[in-house]
Amino acid sequence: MAIGGDENAARLAGINTRFWVVFTFGVSGFCAGLAGILFTSRLQSVDAPLAYGFELTAIAFAVVGGVSLSGGKGSPYRAFLGALVISTMLNVFNMWGLNTWYQNMAIGGIVILVVMIDRFTQEHRVKVQQTT
Repeated sequence: MAIGGDENAARLAGINTRFWVVFTFGVSGFCAGLAGILFTSRLQSVDAPLAYGFELTAIAFAVVGGVSLSGGKGSPYRAFLGALVISTMLNVFNMWGLNTWYQNMAIGGIVILVVMIDRFTQEHRVKVQQTT
């Protein structure tokens, strides 16, 4: 998002793409490190398998928030709203005592559904643009 959909076009437009790519990866690494510190302080222990399965939840946060998996569109505010929706859903599942396996199945189903809707709307937009 910082560079746009085409890195070469951004470079030709005068944007220092190398700086922004390195900066973006740096911010991402800093946030991952901060998340690891917070997770460790919450559990008061460190073990690699403790965070197993969080990848699906992170992808669900972004996808439900409207971030396209094909790239080029998204908003931090909408991703935050997606995180609130999925977190609320997971809290409700935990209050109901639903098994983790079923929670992951529900999240996976929601991700698949949202991606299918996104692809359908993208194809529909392309068809509408071609006819006009």
